[in-house]
Amino acid sequence: MPHTGEEPGAGLYRCTRCGQAVHLDDAGDRLPPCPECHHTEFVSASLTERPRGARSARRLNED
Repeated sequence: MPHTGEEPGAGLYRCTRCGQAVHLDDAGDRLPPCPECHHTEFVSASLTERPRGARSARRLNED
């Protein structure tokens, strides 16, 4: 199970607490805390779709 600070690879991850989606664009991107609830555990979601509302880790880290 991926956690905040890890580099789990490019793809879509969902917060295990609130379900918020976070999209990692590159293999070296680190998972940020959940942008909604600040939880730190995620599950891997579909790697083929980026649902509306998914936030890019790069955008979150630039804020």
